[in-house]
Amino acid sequence: MDYIRNLPIIMCSIISIIVGVLNYGTGNNLQDTYRNMIISIVVYYVLGMYIRHTAIKVFEHVKKRKQELKEQEAQAALADSQRRKLNNADEKARNTSESKIDYRVEYDEDFTPLKVSEVLKMTEKNQN
Repeated sequence: MDYIRNLPIIMCSIISIIVGVLNYGTGNNLQDTYRNMIISIVVYYVLGMYIRHTAIKVFEHVKKRKQELKEQEAQAALADSQRRKLNNADEKARNTSESKIDYRVEYDEDFTPLKVSEVLKMTEKNQN
């Protein structure tokens, strides 16, 4: 990460050395060489700052995404363990409890059986 923080300085230093050597090799006068080196330093420093900013944002995004995935996995594991506890409790309740269904028929005032049921009862009695 230290190299990324120093990237603008590293880039402009290397490029200014290359520009200086090339200008010296071609035989340009010193004022043109210095001007070209200053222009290259400014341009590549700004470019290095942009690259540094982008790289830091990418690293932070990756770090944030890893943290979110870790939190989601923890929540999923917690939900899974709670679901297992509930299933175990339900199974224990089913195994230990007796059937509490009342099969007796009681007629309330609001309920009157249909006549079909009476006819069926009569036909059963007649057949027996």
